[in-house]
Amino acid sequence: MKRMIIILISILFLAGCQTVEPLTYDDVDHLQTWSEIDGVERGTVYVYYYSTFCPACQSISDEVLSYAGSDPDIPIYFMVSDDYRFQGSPPTTIKSIPALLVFEDREFERMVTGAQSVVNQLQNS
Repeated sequence: MKRMIIILISILFLAGCQTVEPLTYDDVDHLQTWSEIDGVERGTVYVYYYSTFCPACQSISDEVLSYAGSDPDIPIYFMVSDDYRFQGSPPTTIKSIPALLVFEDREFERMVTGAQSVVNQLQNS
């Protein structure tokens, strides 16, 4: 009986020690072209435009991916600027990254640029 209790406690302890792997960019939904925005759900939608080579983008990747993994009220899609030649025309001129583009019912509304501004927008969503 004593052995059974020790085994049961060990199983419960090990089950509680499981860690959840953080999201990576490979785990989230990406748009390949700007025309794909026509296929996303209606309502407010974010598109996070970033580069894999951008230090500012890298500095906020944990926060942005955490937002994406939190089942947010406002869905977020990702788009890598590294592939800009094949993406078609963006809905506005994007002069800097990271950028968070806000769409309402698939129509471009506004853009937030800069690492801290993007994080603030996501935190206030």
